[in-house]
Amino acid sequence: MELDRKDRKILYHLDLDARQSAAAIAKKVGLSKDAVHYRMSRLQRAGVIRHFYTVLNIPQMGFMHFSTLFRFSTINEGIKEEFIGFCRAHERVIWCVSCYGSWDFGVSFLARSIDEYQRFITTILNRFGRNIHEKAMSLILDSPTFSREYLIDGKQGKEFKYAAAEPVEIDLIDHNILSVISQHADITAVEIAHKLGLTVDIVRYRIRQLQKGNIIQGFRAALSLEQIGYLYYKLLFTLKDLTVEKERAFLQYCRTNPHITQFIRYLGNWEIQIELEVPSEKRLFEIIEGLRNTFGDIIKTYDVLKLKEEKLDYYPFNLMPAAGRSP
Repeated sequence: MELDRKDRKILYHLDLDARQSAAAIAKKVGLSKDAVHYRMSRLQRAGVIRHFYTVLNIPQMGFMHFSTLFRFSTINEGIKEEFIGFCRAHERVIWCVSCYGSWDFGVSFLARSIDEYQRFITTILNRFGRNIHEKAMSLILDSPTFSREYLIDGKQGKEFKYAAAEPVEIDLIDHNILSVISQHADITAVEIAHKLGLTVDIVRYRIRQLQKGNIIQGFRAALSLEQIGYLYYKLLFTLKDLTVEKERAFLQYCRTNPHITQFIRYLGNWEIQIELEVPSEKRLFEIIEGLRNTFGDIIKTYDVLKLKEEKLDYYPFNLMPAAGRSP
């Protein structure tokens, strides 16, 4: 779909805060409220905007975030659909992608303990082990995510933090609110209150407290990158002679590149992975060349994966009845 500058600015501001009103966006993009409503509806009908989701700082809620790459020895459309369907339905899978390159799938799983993660892997192997040739497991240490500055030709914008601090306990009300807004960030407080049997004031207060407590990081638009002519990639780096200063420089370099949307520090096979949204392979290779020229003294090896997102849900848990307990 061809986007003009106004469309791109609307998408950018929805990516910064998907709960803001059309009137607020209208002031920022220089259109009327009705014109913004019309354009947003058109972008949703065309599939450019898939839905609106809530960005959560999950590690601060006491979860460990494990990432696993799978290479299959035998794969066809049936096996692929079965594996993706399994991940989409699983209540602890936060992210799943199909990969094109040296791996076939990437899966992120939330666990309270290593034992819980191991049980998940055992379930995977029991069901798909005959097809899996290799797996690579890592623990995500932190993962700042960056706003889509390329939509407005910007450089450095908003950063959504994703790292453990002092653990925050949430109760059943918080849990159910997060379950509702996780994949419906644009739902109104009135609708949430009606769905959960709460008052509007309680819903608004709880959301504000979750924001103040560094749990809710923001509300974003899930975009169909193919629809706007962009490609989704991951670069996986093993490093050498890494110091705190060099790692900070690497992170700052990524922050200021408008096409780099996430910087991930791992404990596992790779020290750092970055995700990119680029208009062409040519632009991807230019970014890789820039990284190698700037950080050649610490980059040992790197791998490139082209991704197709199959699932992204920061809080993939179901609603719970009043007698239940949050995960």
